[in-house]
Amino acid sequence: MSDDNIKESMTDTEKIDSSVNNADLPEQDANTPSSEEDSHAFGPKIDTIMIKNVISIPNNGTIETALSLMNTHRICCLPVVDGDKCIGLITKFDVLHVKSIFSNTNSQIDRDQALLTIPVKNIIEKRNIHCISPDRTVGHAAHIMKEKDILGIVITDPSEKLLGIVTYDDLLTYLCTIA
Repeated sequence: MSDDNIKESMTDTEKIDSSVNNADLPEQDANTPSSEEDSHAFGPKIDTIMIKNVISIPNNGTIETALSLMNTHRICCLPVVDGDKCIGLITKFDVLHVKSIFSNTNSQIDRDQALLTIPVKNIIEKRNIHCISPDRTVGHAAHIMKEKDILGIVITDPSEKLLGIVTYDDLLTYLCTIA
């Protein structure tokens, strides 16, 4: 079908809609949730279920310390902080990934010793951290975690100060209380 035939079969409304250039539309305010975000805005505010006494690790802490904290407290991820500013998130999966890089080391003992002394700031990835404000909803947090395939989401204030964390386990616990 030619372009002329397509235009002839279009209604007047469709012709007007197809001729509107997106550049002519007003810009959406970055702080205003989109209609897609609105569809995920269900449940209470995230600050009602977040863990407020967050176990974190300083950016110069070692992988050994991170693993020890995760094992002692039976958690899967740790926010990495520089002062009170959250700069990343480290998970057990991150450590396993780094361990695989050291597979060419002469012995497993050398590899494990080298791995344990690496500062966490050297292995965290900025893409690994997703922050939301405490006034966002549980539904919004759940949507981001599902969409980004992440284990936890960090709650921060506008200056990126760490306020709390919510993990998959926290979301499941919340869902069990309302079921």
